[in-house]
Amino acid sequence: MGLFSFIIDKDLYIEVYRNHLARRLLQEKSEDMEAEKQMITNLKINCGLQLIKRLEGMMSDLAQAKTEIKAYEETNAFQQQTIEFQVQVLTTANWPNYKQFKIPMPPVAQTHVASFTQFYAHKHAKRTLTLCFSLGTAIVRMKLEGAKRATDLVCSSIAMLILIMFNDNKRYSV
Repeated sequence: MGLFSFIIDKDLYIEVYRNHLARRLLQEKSEDMEAEKQMITNLKINCGLQLIKRLEGMMSDLAQAKTEIKAYEETNAFQQQTIEFQVQVLTTANWPNYKQFKIPMPPVAQTHVASFTQFYAHKHAKRTLTLCFSLGTAIVRMKLEGAKRATDLVCSSIAMLILIMFNDNKRYSV
């Protein structure tokens, strides 16, 4: 934190830090959550609450998302899932803006998204959910014709949706 006092454009530094922190948190690549919280506390001391409010909001969003998912996992809809499905509900104001894609979802994904959306709408009537596939990850088990065993692919959520579409058709045209 000693070097931070020499940075001229602290707003820009905090914005870049927020983007990197968001990536680490959403992709669960943070080595130590306590170190992340300590860094936010140090930034708050040096910059003030107003600049750091979004960073604290990101941390509280993740804590709330964990309790929300635990509540959803106790429902019958979650028990009947055919694929592993995890959602993080985040407050738009706290997180960086990510590009939105309109991708047709395959039926297997639509049922799980609809199930969670219904669960969430029942708990929070005045809130709306917007799906953001930009930073999501997926593990897709794939077995090619003639292969002896399946292979697990770790890919983005967008790539997963595209790969699932090939379960039904072997060819698509653009």
